[in-house]
Amino acid sequence: MRVEVGPVPSESAVMWLAFARTVLAQVITQPTAYGVDISPDELAAFEAYLDEWELIANGDTTFLWVADVDADKVRALADTWLKLAEGMGRAAEARGYELQPQEGKPFTEALALAVMTALADEGLA
Repeated sequence: MRVEVGPVPSESAVMWLAFARTVLAQVITQPTAYGVDISPDELAAFEAYLDEWELIANGDTTFLWVADVDADKVRALADTWLKLAEGMGRAAEARGYELQPQEGKPFTEALALAVMTALADEGLA
């Protein structure tokens, strides 16, 4: 399945990537913190995407990522991240904090739209 994320400002991607790495570090150190069990394979897949996206975000002022990816794998990762985001959202609300930095929202929205659109095109949404 083809996924296209962006174009968005690279600084938004950089902020979101830092946020995502913090989330993954929390999941590693506190596996039950958000009520989601992430397998080692999922963790490795998330980290591989973050590494790839970081290279793009640091290489230009505009972030654009286009790739052909395994639809089932992306759907599973999206489901896991959504469950994680729901758990993080509950925790953030309880503490009175924003879920993520405002600067990262354009990237978040572009990523979510790209994944949902690609999955819908495949009949998997």
